Amino acid sequence: MALLEIKHVNKSYTQAGEQVQVLHDINATFNGGEFVSILGESGGGKSTLLNIIGGLDQNYEGTVTHRGVDLKSSGTQSLDKYRRQTVGFVFQSFNLISHLTIIDNVILPMKMSTLSNQEQHDRALKLLTQLGVGAQADKHPNQLSGGQKQRVAIARALASDPDILIADEPTGALDAANTDAVLAILKDIAKTGKLVIQVTHSVAAAHAGNRIVHLDNGTITQIEELSAASPNAGRTGTSAAQSTRKSIGFWNAFGLALKHLRYNWRRNIFIVAGFAIGIFAVVTMLFLGDGIKGYMTNQINQQVNPRSFVVTKKTGGLIPNLAKVSLTDRDVKRVGAIKHVRHSEPIYAASQAQVSRGTKVASEQYLTTDNPALLSRDLTKGRNPHDGAKEITLSKNSAKTLAKNWRGMIGKRVTLNTQILKQGKPVQITGDFKVVGITKATSSYVDYAGLRSVFSANHQTMHANAIAVTVGSLARVKPVQTRIKHLTNTSGKKTFVVTGAANILDTLMKYVSLATYVLAAIAGISLLVSAFMIIVVMFISVTERTKEIGVLRALGATTGDVRNLFLSEALIIGGLAGAVGLIIALGAALGVNGAIASAIHYAILQPSLGLSVGILLLSVVIGVVAALAPSRQAAKLDPIQALAAE
Repeated sequence: MALLEIKHVNKSYTQAGEQVQVLHDINATFNGGEFVSILGESGGGKSTLLNIIGGLDQNYEGTVTHRGVDLKSSGTQSLDKYRRQTVGFVFQSFNLISHLTIIDNVILPMKMSTLSNQEQHDRALKLLTQLGVGAQADKHPNQLSGGQKQRVAIARALASDPDILIADEPTGALDAANTDAVLAILKDIAKTGKLVIQVTHSVAAAHAGNRIVHLDNGTITQIEELSAASPNAGRTGTSAAQSTRKSIGFWNAFGLALKHLRYNWRRNIFIVAGFAIGIFAVVTMLFLGDGIKGYMTNQINQQVNPRSFVVTKKTGGLIPNLAKVSLTDRDVKRVGAIKHVRHSEPIYAASQAQVSRGTKVASEQYLTTDNPALLSRDLTKGRNPHDGAKEITLSKNSAKTLAKNWRGMIGKRVTLNTQILKQGKPVQITGDFKVVGITKATSSYVDYAGLRSVFSANHQTMHANAIAVTVGSLARVKPVQTRIKHLTNTSGKKTFVVTGAANILDTLMKYVSLATYVLAAIAGISLLVSAFMIIVVMFISVTERTKEIGVLRALGATTGDVRNLFLSEALIIGGLAGAVGLIIALGAALGVNGAIASAIHYAILQPSLGLSVGILLLSVVIGVVAALAPSRQAAKLDPIQALAAE
């Protein structure tokens, strides 16, 4: 069985609406150990035939079989595998990848084998040494002469130990000395049992082989036998480099992308910097939003007990009926019976009151009875009132109004004056209270039983108009509030309204969150710009690396490999930009928090692990999404057209 057999192959192109025949009924047989030259003038169909033999083109009529298997009927994946393990390409223009070192260029085909990294390196160095360019292994292609580049190209073609070596005008760009050297190398390769096929328009180069196929205008006019094939013809062995082939895979593509980014580091620094600025802006806004919310929570919690809140009755109208706002002992017990409520007690609150001593009068915008929502730490002097003792804790402002030596108000007696509405008419309530404390809070407060006795002395009945509720833990506050809001009266209507620090805080947090998201969205515009920048850069990269894509496909890389190459590059850019932006934001947070620590005693920029990880992942996702369209375009490139790109 022949190693390679071509039967009745015809190939035509559609040009300007007309069919142009390129190959006419090509028939040929090739075996291992042969060095065959396909000789003909430019435009005679030589390269087209070579692309068909190499598995790059399957749009033809007829059959091409390798060891009896028809290439055209194998499918795209099988053709990738065929190029990967059976064919090695040597190009006239060398087609070495500029951002890879010489040894990395030779290793590239072996990335699609199961050889270890060390085995790949050793084999590549051995081939380069055998071809006389081992000393150039760590250089880049632009540092080599033409003859050296062609030797490297041959080493790359041999790296995967293929059965067939295809050379497209391998001496066309070389001087006479290098031409003889390269032809001698190809002869030696054929002697090892491989099939070497070169395409050339040079008669002298064609005679270096043992057989010449004359191709004229797409037709084989003569097959000239020059000498016998190598005695190793028909070699069927499989080397370690050829065994169990695979695609490049994601991690190898990732490594190749990293090398390309490092090679073009100047340009990529600006891309990463632009993206990082956007990440920094968004992260800083989110850190600031969390910091402001934390600061506000801290400040409110310093003023009131966050586990306590106030329950009142639902009312309507600007001046509600007194009976409708009043709460009974049953209401207090009903609220107190709810699960997780630790304590409930009645409160009386008045919107306006006056405290006087002698001729001096202090107005109170708000007066309430003592309750758990008031914090003992607000006391600057004295204590809270004892229930039933007719005691008052004055606000600091009121104490200063009543006496120059406001601290000396402790133990003094003051007159409290407030009023209630009874049947739409105001009724004055007046009584004496002993000052037992001074608070930083904005309002004064008295003991509940004491105030009730004052009401009695003024021939009125005091009805609680609120309930102070204390919950066992902060986490239970919202669930308890929800249950209270769903309590109904005998008519099935919801009865109570809940107010307190948690509710105020929730409202404030919603506004702060909204402002934070708006600012972050504005900052996020820069991320959108960065995404478009990555898209543009990736499309430019695809254009710049078109020939590289063609080389990869000729070496057996799949469309998925090509796609992964560009996606990996975008992933690296996104991840690096996210990390840089995040590090700058964290540094800025440390600097700002340190600068204002003495002023507000709080870290106003609040970094968090979850947010940091989320932003890092977001930057990676943005980079990858931005590269989807360019990577698809790269994967769809026709390998023949890609190799022909300038």
